[in-house]
Amino acid sequence: ETMKARIRALEAEVNAGKTQIATLTGERDSVTAHKAQVEQEVAHLRQRIQRLLEKYEHIDPEVFQSAKAELEQAKKALQDAVAERADVVSKFKSAMANVKTKLTASETQVAELNQQIANLRSDAERA
Repeated sequence: ETMKARIRALEAEVNAGKTQIATLTGERDSVTAHKAQVEQEVAHLRQRIQRLLEKYEHIDPEVFQSAKAELEQAKKALQDAVAERADVVSKFKSAMANVKTKLTASETQVAELNQQIANLRSDAERA
């Protein structure tokens, strides 16, 4: 009877490990999606800067100054997006390392628990 209780407890631990793996996978996917969004914003801002440069290449000085100010704002937005992207990439790498560590630990724990369950079942069959 205590072996059956131990088996149930070990199976519950295995299920908890599987749940943790699913949660960590979700977190990884969320960070990946945010990274892709930031990269898309960076590409959009680069295209905008290029269009502004092409549009205002041959215009009068007053219009040029206005365009130059807009260009500087776009460059600043691009720099901010690039900085955010770097931060997201750094957080992503850190989160991935953490997820991999936890995943490895969970997989090891699940394997150990499965072995314990097999051992207990084997002992119970012999008894």
